[in-house]
Amino acid sequence: MGFFTGLLESSVRLNADLTAEENLRYLQTLEQVSVSRQELHRRLSEFQLDTYSSVPVRYLSKGQQRKASLLLSMFTRRRILLLDEPTEGLDDHALQTFEHWLRITKYGRVVILSTHDLSFAKRISDQILVLDEHGIKSG
Repeated sequence: MGFFTGLLESSVRLNADLTAEENLRYLQTLEQVSVSRQELHRRLSEFQLDTYSSVPVRYLSKGQQRKASLLLSMFTRRRILLLDEPTEGLDDHALQTFEHWLRITKYGRVVILSTHDLSFAKRISDQILVLDEHGIKSG
């Protein structure tokens, strides 16, 4: 199952000693995904990380680290993505970029996300389940 599943946790899981670009290149090697340098820089620019491409992740803000983590999930070709609070710490621009990417890539895969942002979930989801103190119900 691990080959088919990609995970983005609420805590950022990047190598802090590498730059965002180096983390993405490392993922490419692990995932055996080919992404051109031009495409990589376009994505970094979309998330406003291009000016920080040579900065180790440890020196980025929490929001910038979150953007870099989202970029990792964007480059995976996993059929099932588990996203834990993917919008946490994102500015409006990054949220719109992520939402656009999610809309165009969710077809052909299963995306399961947990979020406190119900309006975001309603905008991008085909089905919503709400978990509260009474159990699970359809949203």
